Amino acid sequence: MASGIEDAKLEDIKVKLFNCAMQSDWEEVVRLCELHPSAHRAIIPASGETILHMAVSAEKEEIVEQLVEQISPSELDALRIGNEEGDTPLHLAASIGNVQMCNCITAKDPNLVGVRNREAETPLFMAALHGQKDAFLFLHGMCEISEHLYYTQRHDGRTILHCAIAREYVDLAFLIIHHYRDLVDSVDENGLTPLHLLASKPTAFRSGTPLVWFERIIYHYLKLVELQQQIPETSKRKRILEGPENYQTCMYFGDMIKTSEKKNTPILIAAKNGVKEMVEKILEVNPVAINDKNEEKKNVVLLAVENRQPEVYELLVKRKFRKDSVFRAVDNNGNSALHLAAKLSNYQPWHITGAALQMQWEMKWYKYVKDSMPPHFYTHYHGSRPTPKEIFTKDHSDLLKEGGKWLNNISSSCSVVATLIATVAFATSATVPGDFNEENGNPNLAHQSAFNLFAVSSLIALCSSVTSLVMFLAILTSRHQEDDFHEELPRKLLFGLTALFISIAAMLVSFCAGHFFVLKDELKNAALPVYAVTCLPISFFSIAQFSLYFDLAWATFRKVPQRSYKMAF
Repeated sequence: MASGIEDAKLEDIKVKLFNCAMQSDWEEVVRLCELHPSAHRAIIPASGETILHMAVSAEKEEIVEQLVEQISPSELDALRIGNEEGDTPLHLAASIGNVQMCNCITAKDPNLVGVRNREAETPLFMAALHGQKDAFLFLHGMCEISEHLYYTQRHDGRTILHCAIAREYVDLAFLIIHHYRDLVDSVDENGLTPLHLLASKPTAFRSGTPLVWFERIIYHYLKLVELQQQIPETSKRKRILEGPENYQTCMYFGDMIKTSEKKNTPILIAAKNGVKEMVEKILEVNPVAINDKNEEKKNVVLLAVENRQPEVYELLVKRKFRKDSVFRAVDNNGNSALHLAAKLSNYQPWHITGAALQMQWEMKWYKYVKDSMPPHFYTHYHGSRPTPKEIFTKDHSDLLKEGGKWLNNISSSCSVVATLIATVAFATSATVPGDFNEENGNPNLAHQSAFNLFAVSSLIALCSSVTSLVMFLAILTSRHQEDDFHEELPRKLLFGLTALFISIAAMLVSFCAGHFFVLKDELKNAALPVYAVTCLPISFFSIAQFSLYFDLAWATFRKVPQRSYKMAF
């Protein structure tokens, strides 16, 4: 009977604690826990946590200190109670990164640093998982270094270094390497090392991060040191750079690692994701890695070509090694590098506007791969097997049609504008401000600078508009064949847009110069602001086309296309 009364009283206390916490009445929470010590161990039904969990989550540092101070040495188990995920209050404090609360809790019971949650994660692991450097360094000082794997590795084999790299906490990853150097060659249950994960993070490297000029200057001074340079032992370097299938002898994981389940080595992942720095460094440390192949028998060359990685491919072309065996390799389906370059995947990596420019860069990539090596490097296929050129034509037929339509739409719109400007420019050039002198037939305003500016600009507007009109008509009447998209059509469009922009600017200048004679006496000082406002609507057209113009110029004069990046294993 007495036990039932105590249980009812405890339930009542739980409700009061929860209500006080929800109302931020933490002083009452401290008072209730002081009056009822059993409240420290009570799991509040609404939250599934103890009141100390709730105080830590709310980051009430003073309240946490008071609650921890109330716990007697005989009741230290209250600090080990976990929530639904098995996290103790120290786990939560570490994940938040609050060093003061971590210090307060561990001062009461230093052994809490070794408590694991349901995922076998220690508080040190939680700090690394959430990128909390200060909490990580504090808890690191309390762990036994001789048993560091217990603190830094969870049940699936992933270590704190795996997690830091996977979540792109690069600065924390270097701290981990400094304190736990042997974690670099750790492997999880999927056979992945930290280097595998790093290879899937192209944005962590210069080659995968577009920088403006001042950012490039900063980068050269703050360049990240490659992960491979942190590994001192040659044997460990070789072990990391080899595929996960070579880890079958690792006693910790036993039969979890199958040789047939994973054959992607770090260099293959780096080549697929365009991490040029990793590919280059791995080949320096372990040149034999050039022969690595995945489950589809694709090597670094085939993966770089298939995934449109120009920088990696160019690195491989320039590197000195036996190119015959590497560049003549074919995958399971008999595809060579040129076959893969000819294929059009659903994923379009090119940073460019319009189907025509997409087609242009696909054509440039195909020709770049084709021209980068001697013809005898490719196996010649006979019979019913399609050639790379036939594959390119078939796969790009729809893009070719879309590119033709896009070019025609752009040319039709711009030709209308060019026609209007040509009409206005012709009428303007035939109209002379101030009329002619009846005695000698010369213009009355011929000796004024504004008149000379008017005459020259109107002539430039007429010639440029007619030139742009001719270029756009040439595009509209073009055959729109594959080879035309490589250089001919883009150059015509670029030339036509350039002439159109010049004609627009010249037309505005001729208008302002001719109209200046009307306002020069009464509104001489206000003439320029008036002309600037008048020209704004027409200028908006040119500004709206500048992005297309820059993309077109970039695609036309660049040798190989620039791509975006994706993460892939």
